[in-house]
Order: sequence, then C-alpha cells, then structure tokens
Amino acid sequence: MFTPSLSFLACSLLLSSPFTNADGKVKKGDGKKKADVPKHNEYLERDKKILLDWKAKNVVDDPFGWLANWSEHVDVCDFGRISCDPIPDGDGHLAVSGIDFNGALLGGPPGGMSIDPLVGGLNDLVFFHANTNNFSTGIRDDYSHLPYFQEMDISTNLFKGPFPLQFYTAKEIVFVDIRFNAFSGPIPREAFLVSLLALFFNDNQFTGTIPDTIGSADINYLNFGNNPITGTIPKDFPDQTDLLQVVLVGTELEGPIPEGPWKSTDLEFFYASETHLSGKIPESLCLLPKLDLINVTLTNIDKELGPACTKMQKKKKLFL
Repeated sequence: MFTPSLSFLACSLLLSSPFTNADGKVKKGDGKKKADVPKHNEYLERDKKILLDWKAKNVVDDPFGWLANWSEHVDVCDFGRISCDPIPDGDGHLAVSGIDFNGALLGGPPGGMSIDPLVGGLNDLVFFHANTNNFSTGIRDDYSHLPYFQEMDISTNLFKGPFPLQFYTAKEIVFVDIRFNAFSGPIPREAFLVSLLALFFNDNQFTGTIPDTIGSADINYLNFGNNPITGTIPKDFPDQTDLLQVVLVGTELEGPIPEGPWKSTDLEFFYASETHLSGKIPESLCLLPKLDLINVTLTNIDKELGPACTKMQKKKKLFL
C-alpha cells in the first residue's frame, strides 16, 4: 500500500467537492440551498418520493443518524446529506442536485444496498459522493438521460464485476472514483477514450495489460495502483498531453518507462514504486518543467541517472 504525497492528497480532497470552472465560478450543482426559491414543486416532490422509497428499501443501518430526518414532514432540501439547486435549463425551480454520503457507513439488507434509483432516478443529479459505505448493487446500463451528472464516487464499497463503463454514458461526467472495491477483469480500451478530470480505480482486482488507447487519454489525474496489472507501460503512454498525476504503484508492470518524449508538460507526480519496472529513467521525463516527484523505489530501475534526473535526485524530487 502506498503513501500518497501531499499534492496527491490535495487533489483527492479537491475532487471530493463540486468542481469549479476555469473562471472560478461553481459549476451546476454548487450544493447551496436557495432560500429565495420555493421549496415546493413537482421536481422536489418527485425527488422526495425517490429518496424516501430508496431509504425504506435499502437502509438497515445508519450509524451516525445522517438520514434520521428523512421523512414526509421535512422538506427534501433539508434532508441530511442532500443538496438542492435550481434546474440549470429549466424555469429556476429547485431539484435535488447532490448526495454526499461520504463516510456514512450506511448498511443495507442481505441482498445488498443499491445506488439505484439515487443515481439514475434523480434526473437533475450533479454529484453522488458515497465513499466508505456498503453499496454493492444498482449500477444501471445507461446514464445518458442525466444531463448534468458530473461526479461519481463509490470508492470503498462492495462492488464487484467488470470495469463500470456505464458511468461514461453520462455526457457531463468528469470524475469517476471506483477505488477500494472488488471490480475485476481486464481494463477495457474504452476506459481511456474519454475526457475526465480524474479516474481513480486503484485497489481493485483488475488484471491484464494497460490498453494501447492510453496515449489518447484526456485525463488529468490517473490512478492504477494496487491492481495485479501485468505487461509493460505502453510506448504511447507519454503521448498524453493533459496528465497531471499518475500512480502505477503496486502493480505487476515490468520493462522500461517509455522514452517519450513525454508530452504532458504540466505533469507533477509520477509514482511507480513496488513494481517490476526496469531500465533507465528517461531524461525526457525528468526534464518536464513542473514535475515535482518521481518515485520508483522497490523496483528494478537502473540506479545510473542522466543529468536531468540526477538534478531531480539532488533536489530530493526523485527516489530510487
């Protein structure tokens, strides 16, 4: 198990909140309740029914009482862990825009606790944050009907099965976090044919090799760590132009780090310890202007370094 750097932790903390646009303005679903907008309309009644029906069928244990006030007598926008916002493309009426169950430790019935219809039934949902619970079922085949859905976090739950490409059918999706589950099987080629801010699928049971589509990925934060992935790092891995942080730690990868040239000029973090990687660290990687950390400890990487990599090591930014 790896210990992420402070910069990587900061990224994870940032991505657990609704995103902002480049101008700093909060995107759809800022999580704030709008006091000047009526809390009674057909959208809220629809969403309230969905939430109450889901709770009745799925929640057996709520150890912190976060859902204690979910009842017919409470406005849905006042439900614990629920956010409401005006519908962006509607007439300004409120609807449920976000669910934050992070760390709730919710427990379900013997058949498993489902994310459906929370994700899929709430048509105006922007984010679903549900790490550290006992969800195990309910991933739908298609989410293309959700026009605003951006963030899916089901990390540290009990999901099994293949890589859930279904989340990509949500046209506005930018953040997918499925780490610390029991997903398995090969990583599909389609996993990287998408534009995302972050894709975290570390600490599952994915096998096979990294697909050759990785070079076409438009992903800023990418974490493969602690999966029994084999083979080599594809030679076109350095072709990614938007990569900021990558974690390959704890995989079965072998062979060299591709020479490049590495095109992600904003890359900050390359973490590939506890692997079978070998050969020399490419100078083109060490020459990236914003690279702040290379960690290849507990690997077979050559200790002989070129000038740029030697400079990084002296600055304590490269660890062999």
